Amino acid sequence: MDPMKKRALLMEHATHPRHYRKEERYVSVRAYSHTCADDLTLMVNIQDDVIEDVCFYGHACAIATAAASMMCEELRKQDRKSALKQIEAYERMLDQQPYEAERIGEEAIFADVATKANRRECAFLSWKAMRQVLEDER
Repeated sequence: MDPMKKRALLMEHATHPRHYRKEERYVSVRAYSHTCADDLTLMVNIQDDVIEDVCFYGHACAIATAAASMMCEELRKQDRKSALKQIEAYERMLDQQPYEAERIGEEAIFADVATKANRRECAFLSWKAMRQVLEDER
């Protein structure tokens, strides 16, 4: 993808994040990064093993906010198994390992963040929290 298009997409999600709200009745997990002071709370509603809704709120850098926004878009309405596979593919992409490219959508803009360890953490923060929710809520 063209670098300017990547930047525009990142900034769109960072400044106008999707699913940015609180849902107190959902399962929640706090995601905090010591390297960038990102502090997000992820809230997930799982019904019959399907992610019916997912949202987040808090304060974070542009990369962490955009990654959380894209994650909410991508994983909403997926079943647990499919979501876990997508999280695995995303993590492998961030780590520059072979991954199932067909599982990656807009979040492919983060493919090159692995060259900066602290940015990799920002890009994976919400996804790691989602994996925790999916594994804990079995």
